[in-house]
Amino acid sequence: MALAARCKRLNVWAIVGLLERDGDNLYNACALVGPDGFHAGYRKAHLPCLGVDHFTTPGDRPFAVHDLGGLRVGMSICYDGSFPETSRVLMLLGADLVVLPTNWPTGALSTVKYLIQARALENHVYYAACNRVGAERGFTFIGRSRIVDVTGDLLAASEGPTPGILYAELDPERPRNKQIVKILGKYELNRIADRRPEMYEPITRLPRREP
Repeated sequence: MALAARCKRLNVWAIVGLLERDGDNLYNACALVGPDGFHAGYRKAHLPCLGVDHFTTPGDRPFAVHDLGGLRVGMSICYDGSFPETSRVLMLLGADLVVLPTNWPTGALSTVKYLIQARALENHVYYAACNRVGAERGFTFIGRSRIVDVTGDLLAASEGPTPGILYAELDPERPRNKQIVKILGKYELNRIADRRPEMYEPITRLPRREP
């Protein structure tokens, strides 16, 4: 596999999108590949009525976090980012960084402007969203990839529909320390310790199915 060989030669990790066939099912998926080859795969859990997801099956694998030599990474895909549960579960599993390969068309500008930074802030994790550019089958893709700090501030961003490479330095200790102290003993936040799971039952309650 050419990608695995390149990752081994450069001693890097890569996350790439693909369509994965398993029996009669086709999944919108991504693969985590490192210096030792294929490491893990993820299948998109949330499917919109759009594009290739008309023809794919909802992902059947639990969300998972993978240790990349000291940085713990959780994978999601495109529309998954619109569901706060995705990033919250990955954060609770120990993710330092949530990665979102995506296909944002022109109608997704509000997602770029508001949602991605909120996901980082509300979970106190790093968040990296990588979007495509160009056009395909009547859709124009807007780029605007971004890497977001645990504070919700941008560390790096592409603000136009042109190819580019983004760089940022990430400190794994920052997302692991959820205790945010503004004024000691007077103004402190902890987005794990301050949760109230007993109040969240409606989120996971299955909708009633009509006969």
